[in-house]
Amino acid sequence: MSRDVWAGFTPRRWQWEAFDAALDALRGGRRRVLIQAATGAGKARLLGALAAACTGTVLVSAPSQSLVEQLATTIAEHCGAENVGRCFQHEWQSDRDIVVTCIPSLPALLAERPSWSCWLADEAHRIEGPATRACLPLLDAKVAIGVTATPYTSTGRGLSTWEALIYAYTSYEATRDGVLVPLRIERSEVAGDVDDLVEAWVGRAEGPGIVTAVTVADAEEYAARLGVLTVHGYLGRAEIAKRIEALRTGRVHALVQVQLLVEGIDLPFLRWGALRVPISSPNRLVQFAGRFLRTCKGKAEAVLFDPHDCLGAVGLVHGACLEDVQRAAAEAEAVEFWEIPELPGLEEIAGLPRARAISVLEGWATDALGALRGAGVAPPPDPSGGVNPGGPWRRRPASDKQRAAAARHAGAVRHLQDPAHRAVVDVLLGDARLRAGVASDLLGILLAVGRKPVSASRVALPPVCSRVAA
Repeated sequence: MSRDVWAGFTPRRWQWEAFDAALDALRGGRRRVLIQAATGAGKARLLGALAAACTGTVLVSAPSQSLVEQLATTIAEHCGAENVGRCFQHEWQSDRDIVVTCIPSLPALLAERPSWSCWLADEAHRIEGPATRACLPLLDAKVAIGVTATPYTSTGRGLSTWEALIYAYTSYEATRDGVLVPLRIERSEVAGDVDDLVEAWVGRAEGPGIVTAVTVADAEEYAARLGVLTVHGYLGRAEIAKRIEALRTGRVHALVQVQLLVEGIDLPFLRWGALRVPISSPNRLVQFAGRFLRTCKGKAEAVLFDPHDCLGAVGLVHGACLEDVQRAAAEAEAVEFWEIPELPGLEEIAGLPRARAISVLEGWATDALGALRGAGVAPPPDPSGGVNPGGPWRRRPASDKQRAAAARHAGAVRHLQDPAHRAVVDVLLGDARLRAGVASDLLGILLAVGRKPVSASRVALPPVCSRVAA
């Protein structure tokens, strides 16, 4: 592949593995494959890489208009904004090489443009509805890849649109890796009024959270009782965004929502969710929990207030579906946080899960080598040896040969002007889990600054913590 499908971002281990698994399955003759990844794991970034890897036209489907906007923005970072169109009620750019559409607009788009090289389906479990499946015969796609956190329908059956589940990354694995935080569940053993119980829970809950409601009127009434705000479909997008920002910044403690903040929206700052109104669907329950399982600085766990014991009730029938969420709460290893106050310039990653902090540092190494190459200080990668510079070898453990070479040239680190940059190189080289790709990047940096120390000192290397929010 000639272009950087990851758009300069350092993919997580599971993203690399899922990307390779999808390509291998399609090369092996499969035509419609499914990838499962926990909510908050970074499925949008994977879809961007897959879209960039496709050499023909790409159709991307999502359940809602808000998800179309989010996905199109992410995919544009990988493929260029000029190549990405949006098709939904307020915008219709069906002539682009890559088109992102919502499920309600899918029939009209397919009637106009049925043939595509590749179909990418976000929240692939939503394709199983009868109205959506009725329009699929119109879709002429050579290959298709679906991604979802819940590879089953609301009744617990499998997804018939897809030939095979070719990769799975569970909530348990994501919690172990520091991608998600552990889930703690609070139930009540004492019978009583649910509204009173939830009010007491919300009153002592730490940080921002969300509460379920039945109708808009119900949400407004209960929000007034709690002294908070509502979000629902009758509000405009600007007003919804304004209220979510009020929650994020602490101007309001909670939002009472009506089926709006359950699926597909990225709110990592949330600390808890309260099931005042029960959710009986296993996939919607997992999706709801996914709103507050995402990692965020200073967040050690997420809390599900479950007065109806929804998770337990559904788990009795759908244990296999929800096993990863329950194991994440009961058995997950403690997330390893990393405090490095002795390293100047790296204060922003202090307190992050170690896996996330290392990912930030690894991303800096890739960016720094790119800057040195762009300035002519480091040579470009040499493809003559037949090795793909961005191939799967990058995530394998660093070899003894790489470590020995890096140790021989480690003294060149003194030519990096910023002490934070020198610290990053030292930390990564000392990491027992150093990966081959990172070792290659570090060696490239050391060789470049060692050969041309004066020129290297004039290159503006990226700040270390620029990827903290990526």
